[in-house]
Amino acid sequence: MVDPLNKKRIWKGTRIFVLFSLLGLTIIFFYNISTKGIKLPSRYDLTFLFVAILLILIDFSLGAFRYRIFFTGEILDKVSFLNCWRANLANIFFGAITPFQTGGGPAQLYIFSRAGVPLAGSISVSLINFFSSLLFLLISAFVAIILIREQAWGELVLNLVRYSFIAFFIAFFLFLALLVKTKTMDRWIQKIIRLVYRILGKKRKKEPGFYEKFRDKAIEFKSYLKFFLQKKKSIFLYSFLLTILLYFNKYLIAYAIVRGMGFYPEFWEVIKIQILQFFFLYFSPTPGASGLGEISSFFLMSKLIPIAQLSIFAFVWRFFTSYVGIGLGGYILLSDLNSYFKEKEKVIPKEMNE
Repeated sequence: MVDPLNKKRIWKGTRIFVLFSLLGLTIIFFYNISTKGIKLPSRYDLTFLFVAILLILIDFSLGAFRYRIFFTGEILDKVSFLNCWRANLANIFFGAITPFQTGGGPAQLYIFSRAGVPLAGSISVSLINFFSSLLFLLISAFVAIILIREQAWGELVLNLVRYSFIAFFIAFFLFLALLVKTKTMDRWIQKIIRLVYRILGKKRKKEPGFYEKFRDKAIEFKSYLKFFLQKKKSIFLYSFLLTILLYFNKYLIAYAIVRGMGFYPEFWEVIKIQILQFFFLYFSPTPGASGLGEISSFFLMSKLIPIAQLSIFAFVWRFFTSYVGIGLGGYILLSDLNSYFKEKEKVIPKEMNE
């Protein structure tokens, strides 16, 4: 259970995340300096600073509550809200230090296992929430693309959105196809992957790649889907509704930051941009969307914020929406892992003496 969470992997992923984040920030700050220069806000409205902090706490709590609704004692044993909170933050951290944000699962499974949850139960919860996120992001991005005015945002941004939407739709369709026709789809995809490697003249790695992890998630989800459909169908609706609240709360953080900087953009314009922003982040290949998150927020908000203050916004926005959660999650996970290994060291000598 702890093998995927070895410290070498954690520190390597953390270094990559920090490196890419610093690179992204460096690029946007230098771009600012070379164009209009950097101008700090004349004053920051502390009211909106407190609002942003409150929204972060709500964000962490909604994320925890998405887990808590499953652990009520009806299907799965009860788990405290605090442990769900810890699992959510551990998931944020570990997802941020793995490519495509695919690695968060082991961290939350580890925290839940420490709370006494069976592995099968915690996997089912993780996969249902994953499916809810995938479905919500697909629907919301589709709506945002329809509502965004082409003349206001430019052809380049809209093309990026369209291509991202197509990529996301393919991933979603693939996930559904694997659910319905698992063996047939897997056989065809494996043939395509082997053909691509043959054309490129490369040897295929033995360890599971991105597709294998994606396929395994779909197969696991299929088995647990049947289980929850038999026991409690309404849990899927609750998970989806909480996902809507979770992401809308994330979108509000950007609006609070912009208002705090002294700007008065149209509320729904900010929300539409944030829908696309998180759509990018969820599908970003870099760990925790590092680098790409900073750069994309800079350019996406360029129609609402003066260029001279865009890099300031990008940093503050990433701090509130990513860095805080990742820092707290890292502290929680590493502290718990240290406790786990200390407990293990105490048990081994006792077993040897016996």
